[in-house]
Amino acid sequence: MNAFELGTATFVLDPVSGRALSAKHQRLAEIIKDYDPDLEIMWIPPENRGERDQNKEFAVVCRPPGRQPYVVMRVAENQMDESVLAALIIRDNNHGNVLDRLEACEFADQVMQAKEDHENYLERQDFMRSVLKSPLHTYRHDGKVYK
Repeated sequence: MNAFELGTATFVLDPVSGRALSAKHQRLAEIIKDYDPDLEIMWIPPENRGERDQNKEFAVVCRPPGRQPYVVMRVAENQMDESVLAALIIRDNNHGNVLDRLEACEFADQVMQAKEDHENYLERQDFMRSVLKSPLHTYRHDGKVYK
């Protein structure tokens, strides 16, 4: 997959569909897959959406082995954040009280932040490896000059 930036957002281009997925959505999809390997996020083409779901571009689908896949929930693009993971955790645990919801939301937020921090750490590591291997005395990256 190829990544590109548009404004302040980073997108990942899916070569199969030709559509772009934001880095945040990609990160959420990876976290959901780590949480439950049977779950995945799917984009729903407009022609395949029902009347009530026109504003819900994504679906979380469960593909249990040996059984038919089914939609767990439909989500609007502007709601694709840690609240999706929190909703999955709440549904999975079958807890409905307020304290469990708050804990699930906080946990989901922490997981999203940890994943983003880890990606930034790997990016910085890669940059430092490149600088250390470079025979140059100065190195330019993101408009900054390092000596």
